[in-house]
Amino acid sequence: MSDSLPIELAPFTPASPPRLNGVVVMRDDHDALVDALLADLFIHARNCVRAFGDFHFAVSGTPEAEPFLRRLMYDLNFRDFPWVRTRLWMVDEVALPAHDERGRAAVVRGLVLEHSGIPREQFHAIDALSPTASEEYQADLRQHLGWREKGHDRLDFVLLSLTEDGVLGARRPVASAGSGGHDGVGASGKSLLVESIPGTQPPLVALTVPFINASRVIAVIASGPAVRPSVARLVADTRGSGDRTAGAAESQWPARALSPMAGELRWYLDKAACPEPPSAPPG
Repeated sequence: MSDSLPIELAPFTPASPPRLNGVVVMRDDHDALVDALLADLFIHARNCVRAFGDFHFAVSGTPEAEPFLRRLMYDLNFRDFPWVRTRLWMVDEVALPAHDERGRAAVVRGLVLEHSGIPREQFHAIDALSPTASEEYQADLRQHLGWREKGHDRLDFVLLSLTEDGVLGARRPVASAGSGGHDGVGASGKSLLVESIPGTQPPLVALTVPFINASRVIAVIASGPAVRPSVARLVADTRGSGDRTAGAAESQWPARALSPMAGELRWYLDKAACPEPPSAPPG
């Protein structure tokens, strides 16, 4: 009996995007996904500049976000991105010295600030080593968003990433993910905009989930087969959302707490990140 020839299994290819809370943008591969997200970001930035005179863009400088920021710098399709009218904010920052390359701002500074032409004073880093980091960054947000008309005094676009471990930006699944009530207003309101996340090493300072939920657009990157279990878990949560309350479960899994109040949540997935749909029950 001859040896069997090796058979390479074809990768799973979903026929349709998974069902998640929000809009799901699915592309065949990572490269096409980068194109799709950046095209949406570019259009949204220009629309905000026309409507408000500026664009407030917040990003978590994760490794998953780096290819998107890098492409934004060299792709000629985005050479007219309105950087001069953009204020670039950090979603989160770890308490490390400014020169430490593990810092989130160091990543964004190296990828964007040195190549985009954005005025340096329009890049807002978090000094996470300061004992009053949350208060300082919150004051900065209120100062630059507060001049907008009430209801529009919020971030225009927040870019996050989801990992295989359920980490959203820099938020890990923990007992408290910063979820909670929000009065629905932006920088002119009294809500907490920035918080120190307990129990993280190194310590973490981040925008609160309610403040992120007040944003005009929340974009979440989920790319590659490693993140598929995380996406599958969120799909299962979406299917069973009518059977659970938004309490302790959200605090354990940060992505569950994303629920824009007057904006849009958009999931950017390549096919490798999409879970296999549930099997149909036997007839």
